[in-house]
Amino acid sequence: MPDIVVNALTVFRVDNSNMQLSVTLVWDQACDLEMYAWQPDGAKLYYANMGILPSTGRLDALMNKLNSDGIAVENVAWETAPTGTYRIGVEAWQGCSSDVDYKLYVQIDGVTTTYDRTVAEGETNLNEVLSFSVGVDVVTTTEAAATTAA
Repeated sequence: MPDIVVNALTVFRVDNSNMQLSVTLVWDQACDLEMYAWQPDGAKLYYANMGILPSTGRLDALMNKLNSDGIAVENVAWETAPTGTYRIGVEAWQGCSSDVDYKLYVQIDGVTTTYDRTVAEGETNLNEVLSFSVGVDVVTTTEAAATTAA
């Protein structure tokens, strides 16, 4: 993960190095993006339910505008990730005046994978953009089609 992102997370006292699983949303355009994470048990972490949930997930960084470095971040993490399928959704809170490119950094057991995505101009639906499974011996990641999530 780039230093600028790590520095932005530090403001929230977030350190993902001890987390089994973390998902970080990063964007650099003036628009309020919201990240949603569904745990294997169906519980949804987002701005109105930040955790800590019994299954240990928590939304620990939440921004609605760019910081002084010109980026915004949101982060959800699990110290011990329950086995199963996780789903990630992104929503442009009140729509955006232009397309907004963003990155999702998914860190599982110390290995980070980056996914590049775009929210279309004027889009306001919550869209599931990624799903992945975490298991005892198997980690699989699949890219979800841009579908509206419930």
